Amino acid sequence: MVDAVELARRATDVGDPEPSLEAIAELRRRLDELEAFQVERALRHGWSWARIGRALGRTRQAVHKRYARLVIGDEPRHDRVVVTDEAQRVVALARAEVELLGAPAVGPEHLAVGLVAVGAGPPGLTVEAARAAARDAPRRRPDRAGISAPARPVLEQSLRECVARGELELRPEHLMLALTRAPGRNVRTAA
Repeated sequence: MVDAVELARRATDVGDPEPSLEAIAELRRRLDELEAFQVERALRHGWSWARIGRALGRTRQAVHKRYARLVIGDEPRHDRVVVTDEAQRVVALARAEVELLGAPAVGPEHLAVGLVAVGAGPPGLTVEAARAAARDAPRRRPDRAGISAPARPVLEQSLRECVARGELELRPEHLMLALTRAPGRNVRTAA
């Protein structure tokens, strides 16, 4: 087996292009294997897909798309859940609602607005009704991430809902289940 230094020398040789191109192809294959190995190591050390993407100069989505099956394989891994773009959008819409209302923190009621806005809210609940409930909700102090104390258990419960079903993607449905199971909350009553 030719070492990487020799392959690099062959790849940069200005003579016949065929051995140079073959050396480049072999270097690329070896780098791909090394990258996959390091991505798996990073995941085992608790790195997020976003952090891995930044380190590789790629987007989180590109890295996840390329390596999720390689690292996870066909067997479900219950130690790594990916939050889908749609679930992230629910939280982003909840944050936007907080800004619109001038509220200090995201509460369960703002999450309900986000869920309804993406079409994952309970049947019959409109965006207007969810916004009215959010306007009438008590103002709560935020934590460092701008989440209120009552909303934090909802987000944590959504992860438990996902894991309990053996799923690897946290979707808006998990947020909805968590919201309906939050202590003292029932989003259906907001309609």
